[in-house]
Amino acid sequence: NSEEVGAFIADVTGHGTPAALFASLVRYTFQTYKPYIADPSGLCEGMNRSIYGRTGTYFLTAGYLFVSTRLRVARYASCGHPPLIYQRYDGTVQPIKGRGRAMAVVESNRPETIEIKINSGDRLFLYTDGLEEVIEKIKHTSVADWLSRFRLEPLQAIQDDIRSLIHANRNSKNSIDDDITWILIEIE
Repeated sequence: NSEEVGAFIADVTGHGTPAALFASLVRYTFQTYKPYIADPSGLCEGMNRSIYGRTGTYFLTAGYLFVSTRLRVARYASCGHPPLIYQRYDGTVQPIKGRGRAMAVVESNRPETIEIKINSGDRLFLYTDGLEEVIEKIKHTSVADWLSRFRLEPLQAIQDDIRSLIHANRNSKNSIDDDITWILIEIE
């Protein structure tokens, strides 16, 4: 709805058809846990329980973010995923590293939910490790430090810079061959 949103990001192991099939299973499983939209730990725990033992040697890292502009709160749970980057309206950047294991590794996996009070102008940035590797390789800095450079810039400037980083990576010798996904949310 217009006051609440959930964002799920995941990175499955492997490549090719088996990884694509696993990603489809994860997507389907996520759909069945929509009733847990406001409970990141519950959603991640339920998803893990559903896919554990059905994936062979495959596993995934995942992060789930729930944002309520009505309650002025964001809740985040991580299952072995890179940290959520929280950029306050004043430009302060804070990596939020959740404690949780990758999904499909152990049967019982309930990550902690971290709650953040949010304000207008705050930004929340989720990404996969492919983007983290490209930023470290090309910009020689962390994702948090890279993002802090955009504190006064519109979201489009961040999107444009990510696209140029991807392009530079593709054209470089020893390019990083990993998928890249990102979700960027700005609070109104």
